[in-house]
Amino acid sequence: MEMEIDGQVQEMHTDRQGVVLPKADDLGIGETARWKFSQYGYFAVNKGVRLRHYLFCILEIRDNFVVTRDPTMDREILGKPYYAHIYAHMSQFINDCLQFVEGLVIGEPSYRGERSMLRPLGSRIPFGQSDGRNMQVANMKRVIQNEHANPNIGEAYAIVRTGDLWDDVVPYHIAYVLAKDGNSNITIEADAGTKLRKPVFDIYSVISDSGETFHDRYKAELYNTIVLREIE
Repeated sequence: MEMEIDGQVQEMHTDRQGVVLPKADDLGIGETARWKFSQYGYFAVNKGVRLRHYLFCILEIRDNFVVTRDPTMDREILGKPYYAHIYAHMSQFINDCLQFVEGLVIGEPSYRGERSMLRPLGSRIPFGQSDGRNMQVANMKRVIQNEHANPNIGEAYAIVRTGDLWDDVVPYHIAYVLAKDGNSNITIEADAGTKLRKPVFDIYSVISDSGETFHDRYKAELYNTIVLREIE
């Protein structure tokens, strides 16, 4: 498929739903594989190392890009019909998934406080006080959601190791939900298990038997998935 961008005709990739996405070569990067799409194709991410910091969305729905306490800014890369969103507070980014999500949930990207700002859906016990306490909370039947987890915009997924902890083992992973498209949740995440200088975007299905839920992604290393929200 070809389409006119900024007065020039360029070849574009088209997914099975007819949604046009830019070639990574057009960005001067050269990674064209590993695209992931939201249900209706309004959002896309590329899991390549140099593209995972961008969230691509169709320009026509930009005004309907519903983000709680918007943590991103617009950066036009290819002109119509695509925008690529990147995190707006890079100088304040810390690669710690809990602190990062706490800052997004309360609308303070620079938050570094000691007080826990999140609690699980189904409990009023704060999350983040200690690894041992987190494991206790994540083992409560009333908070475990696993493949059925479906946070609202402005809430977060959390998957928590509930067995023994030892050195160099990641005790949990947390991802903030910033947009939805049908049965897809779009997230922004830090990950202390990898070397990141910028947060990354991802897309997960909320269909429990899809094999593409947040829980499916991490259950081999971590165990129980819960939903976190701001402490009232």
